[in-house]
Formats: sequence, C-alpha cells, structure tokens
Amino acid sequence: MKKTMICFFVLIVLLSTLVTAQDEKFIPVVVVDTFDIASADGTGDADKITDIFITELVDTGKVNVVDAENFKRIKEGVIFQSSDWSDSAKTSVLGKSVDASMIVRGQILNLESAMYLSISIIDVKTATVIFSGREQFHYIENSEYVNKIADAIYAHFFQGFKKNLMVGDRGQGGGLVFYRKGNIYYECGEARSFSMLGPVGECREYRGGGYSDWYMPSIEELQWIYTKLKKTGIISYTDVFCSSSKDKYNKTLYMNFNDGTIFPGNRPASVIPIRTF
Repeated sequence: MKKTMICFFVLIVLLSTLVTAQDEKFIPVVVVDTFDIASADGTGDADKITDIFITELVDTGKVNVVDAENFKRIKEGVIFQSSDWSDSAKTSVLGKSVDASMIVRGQILNLESAMYLSISIIDVKTATVIFSGREQFHYIENSEYVNKIADAIYAHFFQGFKKNLMVGDRGQGGGLVFYRKGNIYYECGEARSFSMLGPVGECREYRGGGYSDWYMPSIEELQWIYTKLKKTGIISYTDVFCSSSKDKYNKTLYMNFNDGTIFPGNRPASVIPIRTF
C-alpha cells in the first residue's frame, strides 16, 4: 500500500511537471533591459520603474521575463554597450544567450512635468523592431499600456509556431480558446463592464493582441464559453453577459454565468469580446 502511494505521488509530480513544461513552452520568454531616463535629476527612478514594469508584465500571464540581474551579468560579460543596440548581430546574440525570443527596451521621458514611457520590442531571431510606442503615465501599476505591450509580444510570438490548440490555451490575440471548428479557433478576451460605448462598442474597441476584429458573441458562443471555460474552472466569471442574439420578440438574450441561465430583456450588462483565427 505504501509503495503504491509513493508511486502515485511520483506520477502526480511528473504529470504536473509535464503540464507546466507544456504551458511554459507556449509562453514567450522576453528580457527587459533597464530603462534609460532622459532627465539628469531622475536616474534613481529608472531601476524602480523597470522593476514595477516587469512585475506588471509578468502579472498579465502572457509573458515570462528573464531575471534582470542575470541579464545584467551577461551584458557585462559580453561587454555589450549602449551603442551596440544598433548592431543587429550583437543584439541577436545577446537575446539568444538568455534564451529569450524578444528584448524589451524602454526610455523614460520627463517633459514639462509629464512622464512618458517609450517602449520598443526587438525580435531576437531577426533583430528587427516589432513594436514601438510611447504613452504618458502616472503609475505603471494596472496600466493598459503594459497590457498592450504584453499583447503585442504574445501576438508576434504566436505567429512563430503552429500547434493544435486545446480549450483553455492562449489564442492568437492573447485570449482563451473556447471552441474549435475544423481549422478555425474561437478565443475570448477579457470581460468588459458596461459603459457608454455599449456592448457592441466595447467589443469593437477591444484590441487584444493588437487585433481589431473582436465582436460580440451570440448566445450559442456564450454557451460554449460557459460550458468549456466556466464550468471547468478555467474562468470564474459570475456576471450577466450580453449576447448578439434576439428571441422571437426581438429582445436581447442574456446569460447569467453564475448558474448558466438564459433570459431575454433590455438591461446594462457585461460583455465578453470574441474573435476567430
């Protein structure tokens, strides 16, 4: 009995390791270089802002980040200087040395009492810039800009591999795959609360992965999300969500994700943007 329990425990550990390795394989690994700062009186903030940015980037769940101290030691070891960023060969070697697929570089700009964060993402394999943007910020925490960067990294990474995605895997736009029909996958983005845009507008304005083809799900598609993701514990939404479907009296159909009930009505509700790829 004791031997059986030990074997069972070992099997569970091995399966957990396998699942973790499988998940890790399909999440991009990036390295974040310490941000430059464009004001002589604020150099002390660069490390702090970089650290917060890394934490927020990892918290999106879409990116793994190489340890900053390890990257710093490797840069010093290969004598990589600021001017070397323009050398595509050296940049590529640097990224590969830490087993990263992309390098994130940033610059903090202090202009007329306003703080801006300028970010560029470099593809290690091609040494080309695949994303460049600048936005004003007050706090890095819970920043939509950080989510936008994570989506850009994931979307670019996703194009580099082909695999049979499973329900719950991240899709091309960084959402969760909830259904497959032949070679077409359905993914859902993050739930959006009711706003002045309305549910259709919220879906149209959603930019997960940088894509603009997100739309409001039908009641059937909401049922797929509920069955495949909510009932299996992959998501924990309990909101009432709006669909694009109508009943025979032309009333909008809603689904309560607390218990899966469907009902007609006319009320403010949350929405889950979806897309196919």
